[in-house]
Formats: sequence, structure tokens, C-alpha cells
Amino acid sequence: MLRDGIFYYRPGRPALIAMLVVSLAATVTEASLIRRGLLVAAIVVAALAVVAEMAGQQARLRGIRQELRAGGGAA
Repeated sequence: MLRDGIFYYRPGRPALIAMLVVSLAATVTEASLIRRGLLVAAIVVAALAVVAEMAGQQARLRGIRQELRAGGGAA
């Protein structure tokens, strides 16, 4: 692992950050749409968020697997 002060690189971290951003954006958007009475649009946003979360999880696992294959592992 690369260490840089108190922060250090973990495989899959960029995907995790992207998943958190997608989740937050979807939650805010859904709430806004529901408040305006656009329930169908909110459901579509929720479905798209689920697809994006699944893609993010796959990317995160791919990064972790690559690190493990390269000889990395839990310290």
C-alpha cells in the first residue's frame, strides 16, 4: 500500500467515493421530485441510482481483486 501521512491508498477507494456521491445526489434529487409531486420521476431516479450503485460495487471489487492478485493484502 502507498502511505501518505495519515491517508493511504486502498484499492477500490475511488469507486467507493463515487458510490457515496451517487447515493447522496440520488437521495437529494428523489426528495426534491417527491416534494414537487413527481413520483414517477423519483422512481426512475431511484432505479438509475441502483444501477449506478451496482456498477460502482463491481468496479470496487475489481480494484480489490487486482490488488490481491498483485500481491497486496490485509496488513
